[in-house]
Amino acid sequence: MSETTAITQQFMTKAAKIGIEEPVDLIFHLPTKYNDYRTPQANFRSCLDQPDSYFFKVKVMSKPVVSVERGRPSRTSLLVTDGRETASLSAFGNDFAWKSLNKGQYAYITGKVTMFRENLQIKSPDLIPATQVGRIVPVYRGKEKVVAPATVSKYVAVALREHMEEAVVKITSFVQA
Repeated sequence: MSETTAITQQFMTKAAKIGIEEPVDLIFHLPTKYNDYRTPQANFRSCLDQPDSYFFKVKVMSKPVVSVERGRPSRTSLLVTDGRETASLSAFGNDFAWKSLNKGQYAYITGKVTMFRENLQIKSPDLIPATQVGRIVPVYRGKEKVVAPATVSKYVAVALREHMEEAVVKITSFVQA
């Protein structure tokens, strides 16, 4: 994955729709929450019927199967294990990432653990990129169909590298006013 090195005008046009007028404003655009991807849960069962999503390291037990129905998002189904028990998983959309998984491969996911017909199931799963594993990851506000939170995050990192001095000047002038 290549590192973004510059804030583009195309991004800034979209960012203006969420109140980010200039690159330095990204530094003041704070995360809405943080996802902790440092330590996966030991097993599915300990998270059963909890209201939150949990982070897991899983082994893929079946080849992902993608189903496409006209007018609906694609659905990818597969079986995963935590090393003790197997759970079914159905992900909607983003089928490219899910179908790239191979049987026997390890992956990191988040999701809610439930029971369906006496079988463990992972609801609302997300595949976690390897670059985020082992980290606490900030989640930024975006706007659906305008700018994705992950894109905002990418450009915040650039702003922190390239516009910090400008941010300090902005804060200093505000405090002195």
